[in-house]
Amino acid sequence: APEGGTVQLSGQCDGCVTFSWDYDGDGQYDDATGAQPTFDATQIDGSVQRSVVLEACDGRGACAISAATIDIENVAPRITTAAVTKADLARPYVYAAAAADPAGLTADPVRWRLLDGPPTMVVGPSNGVVSWTPVAGRYAVTLQATDDDGGATTQSWSIDVVGADAGGPYVVGEGSVLTLRGRCQGCARFEWDLDGDGAFEIAGRDVPFSAVGLDGATSRIARLNACDADGFCATDTAAIEVANVPPVIDTRP
Repeated sequence: APEGGTVQLSGQCDGCVTFSWDYDGDGQYDDATGAQPTFDATQIDGSVQRSVVLEACDGRGACAISAATIDIENVAPRITTAAVTKADLARPYVYAAAAADPAGLTADPVRWRLLDGPPTMVVGPSNGVVSWTPVAGRYAVTLQATDDDGGATTQSWSIDVVGADAGGPYVVGEGSVLTLRGRCQGCARFEWDLDGDGAFEIAGRDVPFSAVGLDGATSRIARLNACDADGFCATDTAAIEVANVPPVIDTRP
């Protein structure tokens, strides 16, 4: 029988009218009755053997006993949680994996390890918490859960990390206007902070930056915030060099 499963027993005795079973080895035939009872392996940690003893009696009270062995086979744990498949650069990646085992996690505790993933990703060996500081890109991850009898199962997924690119460095002459070009794979919203106040008040993937009224040579920093449809966001900065432009004499002698 598999751990967590059941098996139907079959007792035989010509002329017998009662069948009583001892499943737990206490010498008492009080765990089941009938010629074909069900043995329940729930909460029993395989691989292990259990002995069951049948007492069969005829109508005159004459009884006989017979013993049998049940092989309870180990069953691998099952990962019960859905992996987190998205991340952004603004916050740590955390996935709290969980597993179930037919014998119960107390009798058959699970250990965790990463078979594949980014170099700095780690998992708690006893609690299954996967953590990582995201880096922009797409990453394949495989997590393994193993019980104390060697039964193992895996879960594989990919993580897409939102990464923004504000472009640059840019150079613009004082008094001129240039276009800032934002990039972010899969992003649906782009917003810029061009005045350094910390607020992203200008919407759009590509936006104009005006150097009108700026005295070069000087520099500015543009900040881009880009988000996908699920609200995962990333920021990036770009340097803007405002170059001095010589004056132009616009009068004639």
